[in-house]
Amino acid sequence: VKFYHRPPSSLFRKENVAELTDVVPRPMSRVECKPGGHVSLEVLRIVPRSAHRALQEAAGRVLGQAIELGVEAVDVEDLCLGARELGADTLHKPGAVAALERAAAAGKVEIVEKLVSSGVLVTAAAARAAEQLATPHCVALAYQLLREFAKPAG
Repeated sequence: VKFYHRPPSSLFRKENVAELTDVVPRPMSRVECKPGGHVSLEVLRIVPRSAHRALQEAAGRVLGQAIELGVEAVDVEDLCLGARELGADTLHKPGAVAALERAAAAGKVEIVEKLVSSGVLVTAAAARAAEQLATPHCVALAYQLLREFAKPAG
């Protein structure tokens, strides 16, 4: 791992301030920088670029399976945290979106709220699925999903 300092006035100049070779996993510890200062670094795992896409797709499938198996909302939130380690766009992949739609169709309000707050992409199909159940909680959920769906991306 190399750390660089790049002053705004020198856009293409990179001054190497720290370099480190270590094993993974690496516990949280300090890395001293030149000419002074330090950064904290923790490395949990390294994912080969070639496996990244498959892992993102698998994360969505696991979310869907967890919902079908009746996992608690707090556990779904933990799964979302793990999925986000693969990148924020992981929760925008079709598998994660399908998991949200399944949870909405099953009327699992708390799980839907956890998925949305974790960053799963909201679709109009998820709102329609919740609305189809026609219970007061699910109609309110459908309204909440539609409001989230209508928000500008950003």
